[in-house]
Amino acid sequence: MQNSLFLAAAFLYAVCALLPSRLGAVISGVTAGAWALHGAALGMDVMVPGRLRVGFAIMISSALWVSVAAYWAENRNFALDSMRRLVMPFAAAATLLPLLFPGTLTPLAGKTAAFGWHIAVAVLAYSTLTIAAFHAVLMALQETRLHTRTAGGGWFGSALDQLPALLTMEKLLFRVIWIGFVLLSLTVLSGFVFSEQVFGRPLLLDHKSVFALLSWALFAALLAGRRWQGWRGKTALRFTLAGFATLALAYVGSRFVLEVVLHRGVY
Repeated sequence: MQNSLFLAAAFLYAVCALLPSRLGAVISGVTAGAWALHGAALGMDVMVPGRLRVGFAIMISSALWVSVAAYWAENRNFALDSMRRLVMPFAAAATLLPLLFPGTLTPLAGKTAAFGWHIAVAVLAYSTLTIAAFHAVLMALQETRLHTRTAGGGWFGSALDQLPALLTMEKLLFRVIWIGFVLLSLTVLSGFVFSEQVFGRPLLLDHKSVFALLSWALFAALLAGRRWQGWRGKTALRFTLAGFATLALAYVGSRFVLEVVLHRGVY
């Protein structure tokens, strides 16, 4: 059942990317429909009776699911139609990833409810900060295009030209980073303070814990620098991408190596 939902959502995302901008109401409706199908498919795929499915493909797919929701919501406040042509193709591809890489099933027997909540908040944190990283890359490309004053560039260059002003993009970026930072803080806190209840074992300073802490420190430094030093522009983009890369190494990178390269499960 969920496979059909994944395929239907990917198809609608692709359709949404191709619709002309003048069909605003249709675009909004197709986006909402694709997002709902995608969410239902993820829920059915992840929540198996007595078990929880985890994997790098599910995390990436979840990240794009949150990205579509953010685009749909913010498009009501800002003119972000150009981002639709950039976000939707990635969302369509990410929707299909769980079909190719199903991940591993983790038994929930013997684990408390805190385990499920920890995983859910961790996925939301990663998803939100993925949006921030994607947004930062767009800002870097947008700034480069403005400075070089290049013409053409096909549909991608046209989409970059139609993005909101850099100041507006920066405001959106830090709004997303703040949300992601709060979620990441809850993830780190629950992992460290309630390790025994969440994982059934004392805290281990493995590579995931170290990289998650480093990512948290990078985003904390960025927000502090923004608040007291007025950091912006390239400094903000570098910290955002460094924080996301570190977080990716902690979660998605390790899962990709274990599941795809070594063909091993986790937990």
